[in-house]
Amino acid sequence: MSDSDSQKYLTIRNEIDVFVLARKQLEERRKIDEEQEQRWAIVARKKMNQGSGNEKQEENSTDLNNTKSIAGLDDSTLIFCGAPNSGKSTLLSRFIEFGGAPSTSFRQQPTEKSIALEYKFVNKILRGSSRQLVHCWELAGGGSMTNLLEIPFNQPSRIASILLFVDLTMPEQLQQITDPIMTFCQKQVEKWMITDIEPQQIKEESKIIKPLGIPLVLVCGRYDDFQNFESERKRLTYRSIRQFAHINGASIITFSARIDSLMQKALLLLSNAVLDVPFPRTFATDPQQPLFVLPYGIDSFEKIDPSEESLINSISSYSEAMFNYIQSLNSAFPQLQQQIDDAGGGERDRRQQFDEPRIDAFVEERMRKLELHVRELQDRLKTEKNLENRQNI
Repeated sequence: MSDSDSQKYLTIRNEIDVFVLARKQLEERRKIDEEQEQRWAIVARKKMNQGSGNEKQEENSTDLNNTKSIAGLDDSTLIFCGAPNSGKSTLLSRFIEFGGAPSTSFRQQPTEKSIALEYKFVNKILRGSSRQLVHCWELAGGGSMTNLLEIPFNQPSRIASILLFVDLTMPEQLQQITDPIMTFCQKQVEKWMITDIEPQQIKEESKIIKPLGIPLVLVCGRYDDFQNFESERKRLTYRSIRQFAHINGASIITFSARIDSLMQKALLLLSNAVLDVPFPRTFATDPQQPLFVLPYGIDSFEKIDPSEESLINSISSYSEAMFNYIQSLNSAFPQLQQQIDDAGGGERDRRQQFDEPRIDAFVEERMRKLELHVRELQDRLKTEKNLENRQNI
């Protein structure tokens, strides 16, 4: 076998392994669900045995403490997605490590890169001995595997926040990262037909601003490298990010795993998100400082770019606002258009370089099996939920 054939085989094999690992993680998630159901039963029996008394619980009653929120309505979900190598895995690992509590010191240690869609959870300590279960999902691959986000979107827990990471040092990739993820999330939210979430009121711009319907945070990663860039490039990068965030109703924070103050603020944001507590109002847009716009709605087009006030006044819809944003973005940072076709476009371009019908057919078969498994998992969860509802009636 020649070197080129060997490289081709390894490339295809790595792509296949992604789907195998994704399926393995789904199986692990199913086992976790089964263990939780068993703990629910233990909690229910304990409550029945305790009756209506107010007996003091023993400190070593870990089963009840760890599952108090699991059996209730306090479960929440965090979704980490976006640009690769921008700090998703690092922030998630620190959040898990400190139990969802901000810390003043952090150990600098390498984190493993995520593959496909990974699941972790943490029992966040609340007041006293109560805890809250936080489901954490991390999507790898930038915008190339957005369909896997269907799994966390179909979980019964509340989505506390979607953290969409962007790479400050690569504004040329901003569109190819945000487009597929936002398109998929918007479609999922539309399926929900949400009626209990009321977006914040944005008076004069309400027609052209389209909040996602669930909390969305743009996390501007790699600030430690970005802070050394020239001032004009930083100004244009901030302007582009603020435009996108304002149109889509997103908050903005800046993050770096190497700057403790930014790490602490990010952890505080996650803690507030899972507790459904508003983050303190923060508006910092100086290009020489980290970018923060919290909560969404405090920014405006006039603040972002006063020179385009006449053009902004002529915009009357969300689609027009996005079109104007894309034009402005491409004039400042020409985007990598060859990879912005749909989720998975970059992967497809690489496959075409090593065209092999038999292997391609094998990959497609694995994809179908993965999709079938996802649907089966979703059906199982719906069935179990219906049975639980019937038992509670």
